[in-house]
Amino acid sequence: VHQLVQGIYYSQFAPGTAPASFAEAWSEVTAALRQLAEVARAVPALRLAVGMELYHWFYFKWHQGTVPLARVDVDSLELSAELLWGSLLSSGCVLEEVEPLHGTRGGNDVSKDNTCHHIDGSSSSNNDSSRCQSVDNSSNSNNSSNGNSNSSNKSHLCSVLHHFMQQGCHYRWLQVVLIEAELGIELSTGFDVRLAAKVLRETSRHFAAMMQHPYCSGRPWMTPHDMNFNEEHFPSPGPVWPREAFPLVPWLEANFETFHRELEELRAQPGVFERLRQLERNAEAQDHARETDWTIVELADTREEEPWKQSSCRHLPRTCELLRSRPEYGERHRGSFLKVEERWGGDRLEHLLLIGEMGMRGCQPRVVKPVFKHCL
Repeated sequence: VHQLVQGIYYSQFAPGTAPASFAEAWSEVTAALRQLAEVARAVPALRLAVGMELYHWFYFKWHQGTVPLARVDVDSLELSAELLWGSLLSSGCVLEEVEPLHGTRGGNDVSKDNTCHHIDGSSSSNNDSSRCQSVDNSSNSNNSSNGNSNSSNKSHLCSVLHHFMQQGCHYRWLQVVLIEAELGIELSTGFDVRLAAKVLRETSRHFAAMMQHPYCSGRPWMTPHDMNFNEEHFPSPGPVWPREAFPLVPWLEANFETFHRELEELRAQPGVFERLRQLERNAEAQDHARETDWTIVELADTREEEPWKQSSCRHLPRTCELLRSRPEYGERHRGSFLKVEERWGGDRLEHLLLIGEMGMRGCQPRVVKPVFKHCL
């Protein structure tokens, strides 16, 4: 789904075609995702993907047609939360009866047409999602009354956690609650107090339900904004490794002056940084971010046909040459991503970051992307 929508977006700027305006390209993406959302309401397997695409592309929307005055796209976030909640139900991730957030402004109910998935991975046709839990509770009650041993209880817990992870419930739950929390905050800042209160109450209920699951119950999260995706792999206070284990770190520090000098030279040319941002604008919250957000210039994305962006590297030649010499970024299969970010602080002093993501291959089938942030 992501590749489909991305293809629609970038096709508007394909070589040999008349370049579309950003508004024209955006209208194509908007139409495509609205159509996909209608399909996803009827096809449970699409709800997670389409819900995440709505969040990914439409967290912000244009306000009166100007990029710097972007506002959070409340309608798209509501639709995203609706679809993601539906994906929770259809995947068997909701272990107790919890009301969905969606429907705050009307609309279809994606939870009415779901297969009932049980905690052991089995499923049955059911129009009332709460019956899923009644079946599971009954099973748990019978197990307790039969006096199962500790080993049996541990086996059951492992089964619960296995199903939770296998269905991607850990990812679905965190996304739903975070989006709902942000939606509630945005509504409150827009003085829609009644609806904001309703959304935040439901967010609190969903967060409490999520924290009752064994996967989440041991985590120190007290509110939705305490949640941290990194904590799943790196318990607090986070990943701290010895410097000698990562040769890239002292290498970056040794070349700091080069990176900083070229970036300052680039920024000294009026309008160039913004022009480069426009050339490599993508869906990473920069399509139409607010004026106070990070401004990003992409240097490389080794997954793409043009792995190193010539338009950017032309202005930062030594920086690109140095980074390209590193094995962490020189191999296309790793899916590396490099960018420079600029942001104004409250004291009007700019903050500059060089950020890199490195795809690492290991014994696990998944790809882990460690990220370095190098302050300039």
